[in-house]
Amino acid sequence: AITAGDPSNSRMKKLALLVGNSYDDSPTQNQLEQSKLELGSMTTALAAQGWESVTPCWDSYNKQTFMEHHWAEFVKGVADLQDGDEALFYFTGHGCSIEVKESDGGGGGGSRIYSCHNESFLVPTHPGPVSSVCQLYQEYIHVTELLNDLKQAVGKKKLKIMIVLDCCRSCTNPLLFGTKLGEPSAPLPPVQPQGCPEGFLIAYSTAPGDISYGNYQYSLLFAKMLRNEDNRTPAEAHAFLIE
Repeated sequence: AITAGDPSNSRMKKLALLVGNSYDDSPTQNQLEQSKLELGSMTTALAAQGWESVTPCWDSYNKQTFMEHHWAEFVKGVADLQDGDEALFYFTGHGCSIEVKESDGGGGGGSRIYSCHNESFLVPTHPGPVSSVCQLYQEYIHVTELLNDLKQAVGKKKLKIMIVLDCCRSCTNPLLFGTKLGEPSAPLPPVQPQGCPEGFLIAYSTAPGDISYGNYQYSLLFAKMLRNEDNRTPAEAHAFLIE
């Protein structure tokens, strides 16, 4: 379960960045009205647990704006934390993923795939056009990029880092963009597959390749866990999330 630190520890710092994308005025994305409710429930839950530094972001306009302002400030705050402190990044909105396959590069059609994993992305409210894999990395927020930033900020400190992503992880396909994704026109960024470093807890509302149905119960479950009001075991919570 997701738990907050001991409220009696007055020195412990708790830092949170909450992003809720409703896409009200987005020219390309479907509206998600429940994002406002979800962001509100998480903000209330954190306040009840004494999180003194909570930054709600109602819309991440585009990747550059988000990364240079909201995310950069959050990462700077994480870098200033000390052992035992906690940080939370919460996102509710649209998301997607791609399947990345790596081969041994053998010529003559003899390449063998030795690694296959999904890379997840968060969708801003006003991304630029996306019709290729490279544009996907440029316009959408790459979860692995966020993880790498946080790992660098944490360093060797013993922090509790929680990442809650309430969004789809459906694989990109012709239905999403209206056209088939072309081959990358340039090498993809040199990133590591998504993983969960020591001291990190990463919670998704759905499995790789699947869609999230925008069920308000997802954020209620996360909020109850933060308030220690949910008695589900981790296995029971996982079963609930994949129903």
